[in-house]
Amino acid sequence: MTRLFTVALFALASSAMARSLDFDYRDPKEMSAVSLTLDSLLEPMVGYARGISGHVRFDPRHPERAGGKVAVEVASVQFSNDGYTQTARGYALNGAKWPQLTLEIRKVESVKETAPNRYEGVILADFTCRGVTKPKRLKVSASYLPGRAEERTNGQHKGDLLILRTQFGVSRREHGISEGIPDDLVGDTVQVGVAVVGIHYTKAATAPAAPAKAEAETRKAVLDAKVALDGATPLGAKVPLETIAGKGPLVLFFFNEQCGVTYSYKSRLRRLLKDFGAKGFAFAGVRTGLRQFPDRAVEVAEAKYLAMPFFDDAEGILMERFGVEQSLTFAVIDRAGRLRYLGGFDDNVNETSVRSITANVSDCSTP
Repeated sequence: MTRLFTVALFALASSAMARSLDFDYRDPKEMSAVSLTLDSLLEPMVGYARGISGHVRFDPRHPERAGGKVAVEVASVQFSNDGYTQTARGYALNGAKWPQLTLEIRKVESVKETAPNRYEGVILADFTCRGVTKPKRLKVSASYLPGRAEERTNGQHKGDLLILRTQFGVSRREHGISEGIPDDLVGDTVQVGVAVVGIHYTKAATAPAAPAKAEAETRKAVLDAKVALDGATPLGAKVPLETIAGKGPLVLFFFNEQCGVTYSYKSRLRRLLKDFGAKGFAFAGVRTGLRQFPDRAVEVAEAKYLAMPFFDDAEGILMERFGVEQSLTFAVIDRAGRLRYLGGFDDNVNETSVRSITANVSDCSTP
């Protein structure tokens, strides 16, 4: 192959790449969303996620060359039930370990223009959830709207729009989502609906700045236990608040009685109370979310989690203070008021071969 031919090939390739437009899927209007539908015998439910980001390359003259990746933040997943939202973000999807769900285009298998700047096609893609990647063959529609970004953003941004739509199913079993939960309660297949808007910003416009990331250390900063509990409403605590906070190691358990997974931990919590209560540890339950059963909150909580005081955090004061995003979260504070652990009890709803929180608790007896 001659040098001139090589240069020509690279020049053609560069020219083709140059014609591809880059579309940013971090929607400045925050309207893009992904729907999540679980249809089970006992509890059909619909949720959504709106924390969309990613980039897609698209050339309206050569749509077969499209490529890119779109991501969804697990922390943005939302269901109508507060407890289920917290369970989905935590136990089900484990957003702390795998904060994003991603769909990456590997190849455009086929595509046709059905109307001016309207396309229908089939793509081969990789879907990743909880660290597990599975191939997908998806029907996708794309609408390319040149110069319409300003119209959609009330004049704030100039550029082109690329709207992508698709639907596909995700198997809970394949991705280890909510392992151990029967299909009658949570269906195995999660139907995912995607309708997202990307913007190719023109040179005269710039993409909006990415939101500042919350520093992980901020959430795990040194906290004074007594101050952290101020403002929480006791739900008939058996132990006065002053004996809980500030005098010894404290374990806070954030829970929601509507979360079915929570009840699977009752025996483990009993053992934790027995083993470490004798060592001078204090325990307090924090009931998260709106009051679902205001007339029997104490009855429900104490019947399920026994000999510990409970506090109602309906407004999310304690959750925000500790950086808690879902139920089944534990905060361990040593006697000096330092936060020593924040996270789950273990990694599986089934009580077999799991990591116990006691390994993190046992070294907190001293400052």
